[in-house]
Amino acid sequence: LLENVSVEPIFGPDHWVVFLIPSHSLNGAQSQAEQMRKKGYKNARVIETGPLMNGVSLGSFSEKEQAMAFYEQVKNKTQLQALRVTRMIGEPTNQVFLMFTNLSQEQARQVQKLGQRHSQKIVPCF
Repeated sequence: LLENVSVEPIFGPDHWVVFLIPSHSLNGAQSQAEQMRKKGYKNARVIETGPLMNGVSLGSFSEKEQAMAFYEQVKNKTQLQALRVTRMIGEPTNQVFLMFTNLSQEQARQVQKLGQRHSQKIVPCF
């Protein structure tokens, strides 16, 4: 079976983030986040990893339309020039799909048994 398997990572869903562009330092980002919380944006937090590190997230949304509406609201209220919206690709979930190809009927039965033994859902994908 190992000759017929490939491992495919499972990623979380994409989402949209309204943020302030990254500061030069963590201290600067923490200061910006605190200022935004004082202005009423209670979800303001420092982005600690990734390409937006030391930026300040003001909100994360599953739909682009929600993010854009929030962006416009913040922009109109604060007049901040450093405000942006971006799509964030789903992050790794530490889970994988095992993809089996070209299995015989007997091998397919073995995979089904293995899945049942470990309480894993096995579905054919054609």
